[in-house]
Amino acid sequence: MEPPSIFLRLRNTTDKRLFCVLLDLTDRHRMHAELFPGAYIAAHWAVPAGGAGPITLTLPPNEPVTPGASVTDWLVLLVAEEEFNSDPFSLPACANCPRPGPRRSGYPGSWTGSATSR
Repeated sequence: MEPPSIFLRLRNTTDKRLFCVLLDLTDRHRMHAELFPGAYIAAHWAVPAGGAGPITLTLPPNEPVTPGASVTDWLVLLVAEEEFNSDPFSLPACANCPRPGPRRSGYPGSWTGSATSR
């Protein structure tokens, strides 16, 4: 079975050039900016996140691939008029944290999956 993939674009709908960083917060408490570590986006312009191609959604390496298996990631877009460093936002996965329990589906603005290895 081939994992699903998505295309993700960041669109600046303002009249200003904006510096953007896209953070991925995983359900294992990892936070990283690998999808879009930081760049200016011109006014009324769109850029791809995760490179120019599709982003493959995968389970963490220790999560068995079984019917119904899922993980949840939250994407947070940080926007500023001045450039800033995304490195301070990086956090490793929590090795000793309990696995989150079942959740309701359909939270507005949420999606299930992982764009990178955990």
